[in-house]
Amino acid sequence: MRCLVLADALAARGWRCYFAVGVESVTTVPALAASAHEIASVVADAETEADWMKSIWPEGCALLVVDHYGRAAALEKNCRGWSERILVIDDLGDRAHECDLLLDQSLGREAGAYDGLVPDGCRLLMGPDFALLRPQFASARKAALARREGTAALSAILVSVGLTDPSNLTGLALKAIGESGLEVEVTVILGAAAPHHAAVEDGLAAFGHRARLLVAVDDMAGPMTAVDLAIGAAGSSSWERCCLGLPTILLVASEHEKLAADPLCAAGAAEAFGRDGEIELAHVAQAIRNLASDPALLAQRGRKAAAVCDGLGADKVAAAADEMF
Repeated sequence: MRCLVLADALAARGWRCYFAVGVESVTTVPALAASAHEIASVVADAETEADWMKSIWPEGCALLVVDHYGRAAALEKNCRGWSERILVIDDLGDRAHECDLLLDQSLGREAGAYDGLVPDGCRLLMGPDFALLRPQFASARKAALARREGTAALSAILVSVGLTDPSNLTGLALKAIGESGLEVEVTVILGAAAPHHAAVEDGLAAFGHRARLLVAVDDMAGPMTAVDLAIGAAGSSSWERCCLGLPTILLVASEHEKLAADPLCAAGAAEAFGRDGEIELAHVAQAIRNLASDPALLAQRGRKAAAVCDGLGADKVAAAADEMF
């Protein structure tokens, strides 16, 4: 999704954009298939991927964008010459890259994390100011922040922990909301390919008319604006929630997510569970009750979140790409 956002921002500046993706990506991200960009499914391994791209696009490209946790300097070096410039999107800072521009949207990561990992002269775009969000979030920001300031109570919760949610953290979140004892409206968002639809629907039945399930939502800003609290994952959707000033309870299922969750908690934008092991249902339920009983704390979390990201990052990154030519 973040590459699609960047491609759209580049296209708005006159670029022609093409995608080389895994065969499952078009199914997992329907918006990609619906986009105007040309898509090619990669039929090569890491060692032959550069040659495969050269065979598909023999004329080369002005800018290669690499966003892949399993790719690094080896692929990028093999694409030098075929691509005039290379932009890498990374949020781990744990491997070397051969690039001219590197984007790391992570909150709190310093440029020094890439010392010795990128070439001299590589420009670094660091932090959520450069987060690749769809324009809908910046457009909704003013109204969302105004709604947060005018909210006196916690009356609606959004549960969205990823397109597929393979561990069914959605189900855990629904149980925690139920255990909190609050009479709130509940909105759940899942991707069409999520494996636990039936279990989630069973969990929602306990809330009756106060619950709804949305599948393959394109306008995420709408549901996020309409609620007072989100229960979600510490992925790229964190920047969407921050842009709209939406306080979040984070359910952390991996070490990678922990690294993303910790700075959000330190900034006062979120509270996280699962960073030290299993996610305790009772602890999540108590956190929901705490926010419901303290509107000032809920509002403060929203303001802290809004200070993290303004939603204009995609155009900033596209402008930086333009400046290289």
